[in-house]
Amino acid sequence: MSNEVIQQVGRTEKMQLNRRDADSRFGFDLYQGGAPKGTDIRILKIGDHDVQACGGTHHDDLSLIGAIRIIRSTAVQDGVERLHIVSGEAELNYSRQQEAVLRQTCEVFGVNDEDLPKTALRFFDDWKAQRKK
Repeated sequence: MSNEVIQQVGRTEKMQLNRRDADSRFGFDLYQGGAPKGTDIRILKIGDHDVQACGGTHHDDLSLIGAIRIIRSTAVQDGVERLHIVSGEAELNYSRQQEAVLRQTCEVFGVNDEDLPKTALRFFDDWKAQRKK
């Protein structure tokens, strides 16, 4: 879905607003990643998909980013997750690395990639059974 949004939206909109004005205009959903400090806050709007108060670095033209991939998430605070992503050339390199790991693992088990999950589960179940003995 993220890659579809990137292609649909095109450009982001950034604005600097007084906190009270931002709260009345956008509500407290602005602070899903935590509330920034100060009376004036920077707002990032991504089409009709999202609007957030943010102090981070953002790209103005989303179409230049290329494909993105979420590689992990970390808990920032209760109910708030930070997504770690790669994009563009880094996304392509990450995909190639993941494919290489998949190929190597399939070679180790001597199976096709479609059969890898059930094969790994079978080996894991066998390993657990051996530990019980």
